[in-house]
Amino acid sequence: MCSESEVLSLQNRIVTYEKWAWGCVAVGIVIITFAIYIFYFNSYRPEEYHGYNLMGDFLAGSVGSIWSLAGLFFVYIAFLGQKVQILQQQLDILSGQLELKYTRLQIMEQKKEMEVQNITLQHQKFENTFFQMIGLLHSIVDSMDIRKNSDDKIVIQSGRDCFKTFYKDFKNNLSAVILGQKGITILLSTQVENVDIEHCKSAYQLTYDKYKSDLSHYFRTLFYIFKFVDDSDFTKSIKLDYANLIRAQLSSYEQIMLFYNCKMSYARSFLPYIKTYNIFKSIDDTLIVAKNHRDSKN
Repeated sequence: MCSESEVLSLQNRIVTYEKWAWGCVAVGIVIITFAIYIFYFNSYRPEEYHGYNLMGDFLAGSVGSIWSLAGLFFVYIAFLGQKVQILQQQLDILSGQLELKYTRLQIMEQKKEMEVQNITLQHQKFENTFFQMIGLLHSIVDSMDIRKNSDDKIVIQSGRDCFKTFYKDFKNNLSAVILGQKGITILLSTQVENVDIEHCKSAYQLTYDKYKSDLSHYFRTLFYIFKFVDDSDFTKSIKLDYANLIRAQLSSYEQIMLFYNCKMSYARSFLPYIKTYNIFKSIDDTLIVAKNHRDSKN
């Protein structure tokens, strides 16, 4: 693996050898000049044949050797120059690879930021829809009212208090179913040990049919809120948080009516959410008609 220090070291060596090479060339030129001066201005005469031979031998022996050394220096300089080019190319390649890795890291960071932003947007979109559905549930409850009869304009119960009336009517219907009479409420004024769940189903069906316009709309909306949470891409813990928030919106009488509604065959699709999110975790056990109903699978 090359480095810039190696390239710098080679460049310094090239400069040094260039100085030596040109120094050799300069020395050769000085020797040539000195030789010409000696042979022409002293006792040697160039017109004499042996004078030329003598000067040629001298220059070949001295200048030729020095310039040969200079030539070797230049060849070595060329070799070092090629090596510098190769190292420079390797450095350029490494630099390009580093830039590519840096670009990839930037792309990955941007991708992560986009994923976080996308998750945040999805979360915001989910919460907007979720709280709109919670608001719809509240508006359904607020729109409930109970009158003396269908034609009477006098409202005797409205809003969330209607569920207390629904529950009382359910208890009255259960007493009637058990005794075979109507209007008897003394039997189930408190929780008992054991009551046939089928009697409760019959009593609940009578109550449901009477208040179907309110209860059906309410339970369908509640069902789809839980389904909306369960179908989301959040983790189980986050889903539980939203489910607990839904459960916190339910009064004790809403929970008990939901409890007996889930005993009916047409409400079986609600059961997975009941178990997954433990919706009846905080239910008021005193409102359950009989103790055996808490763990009933029917």
